[in-house]
Amino acid sequence: MAVAYTLGYAAGLILSVVTASRFVFRTRLTPGRAAGVCVVNVLAYGCGLAVLTVLHRAGLPDGLSGLTVLVTAPISFFGAAAVFNEARESRGSFRDLPEPGTLHP
Repeated sequence: MAVAYTLGYAAGLILSVVTASRFVFRTRLTPGRAAGVCVVNVLAYGCGLAVLTVLHRAGLPDGLSGLTVLVTAPISFFGAAAVFNEARESRGSFRDLPEPGTLHP
């Protein structure tokens, strides 16, 4: 179960970094921001894996392992928000940011 959880989380991490930057927070993805989001998601992963382990040992059926999202989603979202909000504060207002996909001089 832990291997499948890890593989799924890794795939989701890649998707999360790209989509959070472009569609959720509408800011340019830089290596520093990507690293920040990865750190946040690795922390969320650890919390989710711990919850999964506890629930599995408590007898939770494998089919309910998706309940870990109740722990990981808030950690991932609010952590990414902190990473991208810091970027916004250093550059100015959210409305001042260019639209995703536009050329930057």
